[in-house]
Amino acid sequence: MKNISKYFILASLIILVNACSTQTQTANKELITFNINIDSSTETLTNFAGFGAEWDSRNYLAYGVDKNDFELIKERLDWLEIPIVRIMMQTNWFFKQGVGYTPNSPDMQSLYRHLDYCQDNNVDVILTDWGIEPDWLKVSGLQKVDDKKYAEIIADYLDYLYNDQGYTCIKYFVLVNEPNYEVGDFSRWGEGIRNVYQEMKRKGLTDKIMLAGSGQSNADDWHINAVDHFHGIFGGYTFHRYEWNEFIRNQKFISYVRNLIDYVKEKDPEWKSKQVIISEAGMRDGQSTAINTNIDKFEYGMFMADYAIQALQGGAHGVLAWMLDDNSHPDFEWGLWKNKENNFEIRKWFYSWGLFIKYFKRDSEMFLPVTRSVNLRTMAAKSPDDEWSYAFINYENFDVYINVNNDFMGNEDLLKFIYKEGMIKIDEDGFPKSNDEIESEEGKFTFVLPANSTVVITSID
Repeated sequence: MKNISKYFILASLIILVNACSTQTQTANKELITFNINIDSSTETLTNFAGFGAEWDSRNYLAYGVDKNDFELIKERLDWLEIPIVRIMMQTNWFFKQGVGYTPNSPDMQSLYRHLDYCQDNNVDVILTDWGIEPDWLKVSGLQKVDDKKYAEIIADYLDYLYNDQGYTCIKYFVLVNEPNYEVGDFSRWGEGIRNVYQEMKRKGLTDKIMLAGSGQSNADDWHINAVDHFHGIFGGYTFHRYEWNEFIRNQKFISYVRNLIDYVKEKDPEWKSKQVIISEAGMRDGQSTAINTNIDKFEYGMFMADYAIQALQGGAHGVLAWMLDDNSHPDFEWGLWKNKENNFEIRKWFYSWGLFIKYFKRDSEMFLPVTRSVNLRTMAAKSPDDEWSYAFINYENFDVYINVNNDFMGNEDLLKFIYKEGMIKIDEDGFPKSNDEIESEEGKFTFVLPANSTVVITSID
């Protein structure tokens, strides 16, 4: 027994020494270093609309989202400082055959609550009439999207919202959600666009609210046709894209977006003054109308961060995630947080997307430096207040060093936020907390970018 004990102790000591040696070697191992330079040669993007989300009032009544609940939602929006949202409008909320206009209907009252917040907090709104052709959207007395009466009603409710109610936050109006699906006939939808434009012009609205479109999804020919036919009418362009995770991971999204934007630049003489916004963005893997089965996974936050960076690299001026919260539609699981029945629980991807919304300010000058790695993504933003924010994504299975050299930034105190499983820090309200502080000297700073993470670094406190 004594001999066995001696051998056991000796073996244990050898294992312990070897383990310590391995840990030391790992700890002392030099990390791969990537240099990120921001200078006059760095690709930039201006006229930035910001990052945002879809925020619909449609099902708030059915879920019983009351005043206290809405205060909680407002607190989250206040933290996000969200610059832009897309909001659903339905003509049947405002008009009933045999009754006329119903501006005090419960659905309109619910919409006003959303618009009140946007107006009070300088949030740009893309208001989208969902259409009248699908059965669930039909309006008695109206036929198809090219019905002139439909255009008259739209112009009347826009006039009421903008001029009578004072919702000058409405920046864009889009006719029909994903018209390639909801209408299916470009010529009929196009006639509807012309009708709405003429009615808006008659009301003096064309200098106040810009028409945008086409809002297509998976039908790039609609985008091409819309640019060809309506570049003289549209004040901006929108499209929807739910992308495969592998497509994003392989950085193919950049060229997809660039092709759509290049067509605008080629065909629209006024393209420099117009924004192209991805007004519905999300993951195609696990997608259905009501649910994305990946929405609760950590990877969804990585995906959306990468999606956003590649969208800007392709030339898009903004990205709106589908969706802000699950209260917007029945039996819905796409939001940054869950519905009232599920206690408004914040999802993981709120952390990464929330940081993008909050720290990459509208009207920032966006910088898109070269990373020289297929597993690294980055972007930077100089805000209108001369504050700086950076985003970095590392897909490697190991940490890396990042050396940043920014010719346009001086000495700054920076906050570092890490979106990585096991490293996410939140406060008592569920909002992101910084993991660390960094000091830059004459625009230079170095930090460790953890494996499989998204990191946001900002001078905004």
